[in-house]
Amino acid sequence: VIILSSLFIQSFILPSLSSTLSLIFVFGLIVLLETGFNNLRPILVLIIISMIIIFFLKDFFIDQYILRVKKIEGGSTQIAYIFNILNTFLYYSNADILAYVFGGDIFPSSLASTHKSELTLLLMPLRYSVLWALLIGMILLTIIKYCRFLIIRHPINNINRTLGLAFMGFFIVYITNLHYPSFNLHGNIELFFIMAAALSTSYEYACKEIQYSSNKGHA
Repeated sequence: VIILSSLFIQSFILPSLSSTLSLIFVFGLIVLLETGFNNLRPILVLIIISMIIIFFLKDFFIDQYILRVKKIEGGSTQIAYIFNILNTFLYYSNADILAYVFGGDIFPSSLASTHKSELTLLLMPLRYSVLWALLIGMILLTIIKYCRFLIIRHPINNINRTLGLAFMGFFIVYITNLHYPSFNLHGNIELFFIMAAALSTSYEYACKEIQYSSNKGHA
């Protein structure tokens, strides 16, 4: 809770709207998976802590809210400008077939000359090709599957469940960072694969542990 709250406040200071939304989503997901909303005590504690933070930092949050909803060039707000899905569709519709097959990094002229969407993560299939996007998509689905296994198949206070929640939070922050994501940059991409390897190891160990317990029970 302390770490996520600190990161949430830091995302406001940057300011990074995408990071803020990602952290809110991760925070809610962890609370849902950890409590199932059957135990209201941690939820009430979270609400009380949030109210205390907002009370002492109310001027800061008001300033950040005004910053995000104020009008910018063109008469739009920052939020409306970032989440303008129309620009994403226009970028795809105006791109050449070479961008879909080989990627715009290999054939820059195949990319559309129109204004790019601010949700640059959604444009990566054109930058690296659709085949790359399918491969990454399968990797991400496998990661979610492994995290879900560690969370669902183990009781609360089990180390494997804790690892599953930690891994899921890490990867969801990466996945949901739609606005100028940096996971594909040098340093971040290495961390991504290191964490994926650690998740795979934890998954394999948990599977063997469950299998051993099952065989021992039958014996």
